[in-house]
Amino acid sequence: MALVSPQTWDEASQTATIIISSEGDVGDGVQLLHSMAAIRWPGRPIPCDIDHARTSASCWGAVQSLSLGTTDEGIPALIGVVKVDGPEEAMATAIPRLRSGSARFSVDARIYGWQLATAQQPLDRAMDWEPVAVSLVVAGQDPAAVMRSAAPTASDSQPTIPLDPPAMTLENEAGGVPAAAIETAPAAPVCTPPAPAAAPVVDAPSADAVTRELSIRRSASVAGLPEETVQELIRSTAGLSQLDMMTAVVREARIAAEKRAPATAGHPARVSVTRDANETFLRGLGEALDYRCHAVKEQTELAREYRGMRTTDMAREYLETVRGFSRTDIRLMSTNELIDRAFHTNSDLSNLVLNTANKRLSRGYAEELQTWRPLAFQSDNADFKPNYNVNLVGQIVPEKILEGGEYKFGTFSDQKATYQLFTYGKGLTISRQLLINDDLSAIDRMTGKMGAGCSLLESNLAWALLTDGANGSTVTLDGQAVFASGHNNTGTGAIGVTGIDAGVTKLRKQTDSAGNVLNIPAAYLIVPPELRTAALQFLYPTGFAPSAITSVNPFAGGMELIVEARLSADSTAYYYLAANPNVVDMIQFGYLAGESGPVITSTEKRNPDGIEMLVRHDFYATMADHRGFYRSTGV
Repeated sequence: MALVSPQTWDEASQTATIIISSEGDVGDGVQLLHSMAAIRWPGRPIPCDIDHARTSASCWGAVQSLSLGTTDEGIPALIGVVKVDGPEEAMATAIPRLRSGSARFSVDARIYGWQLATAQQPLDRAMDWEPVAVSLVVAGQDPAAVMRSAAPTASDSQPTIPLDPPAMTLENEAGGVPAAAIETAPAAPVCTPPAPAAAPVVDAPSADAVTRELSIRRSASVAGLPEETVQELIRSTAGLSQLDMMTAVVREARIAAEKRAPATAGHPARVSVTRDANETFLRGLGEALDYRCHAVKEQTELAREYRGMRTTDMAREYLETVRGFSRTDIRLMSTNELIDRAFHTNSDLSNLVLNTANKRLSRGYAEELQTWRPLAFQSDNADFKPNYNVNLVGQIVPEKILEGGEYKFGTFSDQKATYQLFTYGKGLTISRQLLINDDLSAIDRMTGKMGAGCSLLESNLAWALLTDGANGSTVTLDGQAVFASGHNNTGTGAIGVTGIDAGVTKLRKQTDSAGNVLNIPAAYLIVPPELRTAALQFLYPTGFAPSAITSVNPFAGGMELIVEARLSADSTAYYYLAANPNVVDMIQFGYLAGESGPVITSTEKRNPDGIEMLVRHDFYATMADHRGFYRSTGV
């Protein structure tokens, strides 16, 4: 990082003297050695762009000359005279910051030779390097970079190297100006243009202000907002929360997009979305976790790059790439500290594990067989308050009106079925030992089984509606059990033409509350495992030619078979007939609106020995009406 002093900005020549880099520790584990022998002095002007864009549109100037000097703390530094000359949009971004002295710079260096870190020298030293570009940035990394005063310090005795476009020679093409040429070069004076009178002193912005301005500029760059709008956003959003700040940026972006719309601008609007290296890394790591934990069946191209990484390798890469830790700091961390820092509560890495666990939970939930689903219809709830199904009871069939007769009026009343959503849950912990041992299969096993467990819970609740109590669950529409004698939906007889015919007939003769016949067809035959063979022989006879018309099975292939083991606990002899839920309401179930299945959430307080998660499932099942079911004793 480097700073430009307002005293060195010259309005007439559009030049400024800046500190390009220093020999101090900037936190990335690399130290650039600043000496005449270590630097490969370029033979042509160094381009200056914005945010390392490396495009001609972002190039607002060039460094015309270089010299060695020191910062105000006496740290060796590389000094440059920069000339502003480029596209108007790029200069419009650079000049206001040069005038105010708030401009900061970051050097792009090509390193040819290293001196690796030792116990006495904790940083990797670049002993042979070349500056190739200088970028104007909101915040850099070099803490030693300070305002460059107009007058050079006493230690600025090295010659200034002018960077005019040279005639190419073998020496400067191979890597810089030869040492002999540098020693004999005439000592050109350092460019120190006269300072404007009473130049204002600009305080260095706080870390929060720098972060806020960087977020605004990145978002504004994607939206194509002009510099005037960016400056106004920086001023007007001071003190606001991150959410309010980004809302203001989006509002300005929308206004700008509407101005560029086809109706007013005469050409189609275009929105470009970019993704930085951190997002690419996190996306690839997440897709690799999904594949390794069997949350998905196919791996992506991006996942191939990260699928072989152990959890400790993921932690190191995450801390260096996303969190900005230096390689030196990471090398000094113990395994416990490495895992704790990388997988702390609400970290991106912890959230990736949580996202993978949710996907594996959903897959385990979907893979479990649920035999009750064909008999039910879904109705989600917006809250956990008691809800009601209302059934309108009354005469709905019109009656004959004789000449001069009057219309007869029917009476109506309501019947209500009450049901309520409940939350079911269980805690899970991915322990520190599992993370250190790289046992990611634990996520696969635990979350997959919890997903299957949520599916089993639904099946238990749904089938209990038919089997709880001697006559099944209570139906709150009329306050009686499902198979009460007054419902005319029970009978006797084994699985055969006679027994099944009795049940089919009773379903057909079911009536509504006003006495109207509903004529409900039987669509399903439901049996416990003990009656499975008899049901298959009855519904799907093969190679059987009846000898008499009285032996014909009229129900062969006419119904679907459902075999459910939970029915055995109630009776191994009972079997059931059921209608299609599209014809009459039967079992009703639902979830919390927006969450059609179980989800995993992180806890407020993480277990210090791992990642603590909660499996939550909001679900209900109720019997909407008894008219779609018939039960036989089987004898």
